[in-house]
Amino acid sequence: MTTNDVTKMHFERPSNNNLTINERKALKELKSLDNVIIKPADKGGKIVLLNRDMYIDMCMAHLSDASNYSVLPSDPTEIYIKEFEALLITALEQRIINMEEF
Repeated sequence: MTTNDVTKMHFERPSNNNLTINERKALKELKSLDNVIIKPADKGGKIVLLNRDMYIDMCMAHLSDASNYSVLPSDPTEIYIKEFEALLITALEQRIINMEEF
């Protein structure tokens, strides 16, 4: 299955509505607020509402943790694209994938 195949797939939404009319209305109102971020909690399957500025501050604090992240000297995207293209060409030449999958 290729990426193209996955993007063409139609994912059906569950037909069961697990929210009351009032809950759905409240959720719609919350989603319309620009200063509120709605995210799934890390644990427990709950939903968390965060002030946008607090959320951005939390994200920046997490990203600035030097024990987990470091700033790259340059954007490696072009290098990765070229390496990936070379890998695909090799796979095509070795008939691991066909032209349609390429």
